[in-house]
Amino acid sequence: MAYGSSPESRLKPYPKLNLNKNQLSLGFWSGQRSPSPHGDVQWLKENGYAGIMIFGFEEQLNVDLMGELVNVWYGSGNWNPPQ
Repeated sequence: MAYGSSPESRLKPYPKLNLNKNQLSLGFWSGQRSPSPHGDVQWLKENGYAGIMIFGFEEQLNVDLMGELVNVWYGSGNWNPPQ
């Protein structure tokens, strides 16, 4: 898995492996953020991909990133952080 680049470039090889868009999720990690993680998630959603994955979410920076991206995918207010 590569992080930090555009979803188009990261997902390009998978259709050649007979994987459909609705079978693919894209990984995100705060340690190597893309220039526009919100834009990346919106692109994935608009283009029919299955979703997103967050790695290393035991770290607060990744929990924060997860919250941001969940709100982009499902709409503002859908992320309920732990109390």
